[in-house]
Amino acid sequence: MNTQTYLEARKKAKVEYAGLICAYCPALNNDPVYFTSEGFNHLIYNGARRERNKKEQVARFKLVPYVKRMIEKIENFDHTENRTIQVRRKKKGGKTVKEFANAKYWVSKGKVKGQSLKVVIIQVEKGNKRLASIVPAWKKRHKKSSTKSSHCG
Repeated sequence: MNTQTYLEARKKAKVEYAGLICAYCPALNNDPVYFTSEGFNHLIYNGARRERNKKEQVARFKLVPYVKRMIEKIENFDHTENRTIQVRRKKKGGKTVKEFANAKYWVSKGKVKGQSLKVVIIQVEKGNKRLASIVPAWKKRHKKSSTKSSHCG
């Protein structure tokens, strides 16, 4: 894949993603699921903050136009999981420290306009629910391990 194609796909996805505020999820009692910068960054980087290969990133970028509609049509989840995750928090004096927090994940696979995708939603402690990841539904896990208003409030 050439650099120009990658940069164009990334720019297009970033603009589209920036226009998303939230989606109301029926399976979560119509709670809003927010689209944060962390969600977009996860399209580019994996959990270890290493950059994904460009081809994988572009495959994820192509799903951005479908993610809001997917969340709005989820009736039930394929998988839920509770985990303890590491978070970084700023303490007095501006020092960043690592702490742990409880997180809940919801996973759903489906199709929107012919596109198969898997959506992962996360809630850390009692915070807002937010998009954690978008993955092409055909992607296998690595062996190593809208009638609502567009405003959310």
